[in-house]
Amino acid sequence: MVWQGIQEFLVRVRNKKRPLAGLALVATCITVAACALYLTVRDPHVVAGLDHPDGPRVRLVQEFVGIEGFETTLYYDNGDGRWRWYYFDHDDSYWRHADAGYEGPEISIGTAARGAAINTAQHVVTITNDEIGYRQRPLSADIADLPSGLD
Repeated sequence: MVWQGIQEFLVRVRNKKRPLAGLALVATCITVAACALYLTVRDPHVVAGLDHPDGPRVRLVQEFVGIEGFETTLYYDNGDGRWRWYYFDHDDSYWRHADAGYEGPEISIGTAARGAAINTAQHVVTITNDEIGYRQRPLSADIADLPSGLD
């Protein structure tokens, strides 16, 4: 009789702990996934890049900036070895990939909804973003260092 009571008590305790154990397992999995994601995307990474045969090079770079998400930046080198920096978005989502290509003096990089077109003959960069439309700047933008390891 006593043994049966102990067994029933243990079964009740075990059943009460099961939901807590499941919750702890889910919380642990979410924490591990968040840490893995952070370790994967914390460093600046090239989403897309292109080296034009005539010399110009372009890189679309994202860097994780915390709660705001990602900062997306366009770097352009017209062949003189100096990278020019173009602001793209400071509160961006993660870009899994983007396309890059060229046709004559026109270099395009990005996706259908957002990206950049660089006209090396007219010395103009046009940045398009689905939220703000587009903006155009001369290619003589701010000289900047490309983050190390992304060349």
